[in-house]
Amino acid sequence: MRYYDLTIENDGPGASLASGASQMVRTLQPSATMPAVQQRRTAQARKPLLRYGSYVRRGLGEVTLGGPNDEFDPGALDIAFTLGSMDQAVSAATKVTLHGVGAETVQRAARLEGKFVTLRGGMGRGLPHSDPKTAGLLLRGVIITATGKAEGTAQYLELYINPILEPPASTAITARARKGTSLQGALAMGLGQAYGKVRGYKPPTFLVAKDVETTMDVTVTGRKISEFAKQMARACRNEGVAPWTLYNMPDGSFLVTDGAKAQPHPVRTIKPDVLLGRPTMAGPGQMNFTTALRADIALNDLVLLAGGGAAETVNQGTVLKAFTGNPQPCGRHSNALAGQWMVVGVEHVGHFRSTDGMQWASTFTCRRAPPSAH
Repeated sequence: MRYYDLTIENDGPGASLASGASQMVRTLQPSATMPAVQQRRTAQARKPLLRYGSYVRRGLGEVTLGGPNDEFDPGALDIAFTLGSMDQAVSAATKVTLHGVGAETVQRAARLEGKFVTLRGGMGRGLPHSDPKTAGLLLRGVIITATGKAEGTAQYLELYINPILEPPASTAITARARKGTSLQGALAMGLGQAYGKVRGYKPPTFLVAKDVETTMDVTVTGRKISEFAKQMARACRNEGVAPWTLYNMPDGSFLVTDGAKAQPHPVRTIKPDVLLGRPTMAGPGQMNFTTALRADIALNDLVLLAGGGAAETVNQGTVLKAFTGNPQPCGRHSNALAGQWMVVGVEHVGHFRSTDGMQWASTFTCRRAPPSAH
């Protein structure tokens, strides 16, 4: 079954610790010694502004939103989104549309601008090939524009979200490496100084072939992370190495990679029965495959595309065995595409009410895993 959980809050990862909302949440912690009125105010300050989901948890006399292992709610609101991995040298907003919201939400939509969004999704329990373990975090970001619309009896909320973690206003990101010093160390220090007061900031992960010992004094700077990312790539080219690319991962962390190393995650095995359609070549040395929506595969992860299996492993349509009783290859992908690949691009498409399976799916762009990735 299709699982999603959309939460909008006053405060979240990406907020400056100096902001009023952050200060309120950090300093007001419920305790038994607080007066009852203050405890209620503290609870209200931490309560999400809005939350919608497709799975519920039933308790004693109440129903609350739950996780992918709970009970599917067939009456959940319709949600639509398209999310993709994007390097920070490119700036783009992500659109999420929620259909069927109430009139009050439509009228007060503008008040959601500047608030923080968390979107989780995947497949919850309830179908043979649904694996709740693959569901998880798809997006965190800040609402740039929120618009409530009513067309006839239809009411919906459009959210344009910036998934890019920007530094506090008027703060430049600057990394300086003297000749003969580590470029990686300078970049990590520069990001740490700019984002040190941003709630939820994590030190960057570097997955590069090797660190660069600079042959000259290097300065990488920018008031936006996109400017910083472009200058970082230019600095690498000036040092004669493959450009490093900067990604903002869904959990708010930064990933710096040149495509040479894989994430230290277990290799995910992709069996034919979880594929939607056939894997296709996406260019020289690259391949795309699509599965039901899942959040457990990220950039630079290694995946093992399993070879074709018996006919009964196919979950779309019917494939007959030969009369000899010998199982025939299912044809999901040829041996040429089987093997280990590194993920270099991720796209998630969601349309909760669509009857098309490709409208609740994840597409992964991969290239053959280099020897250095292992």
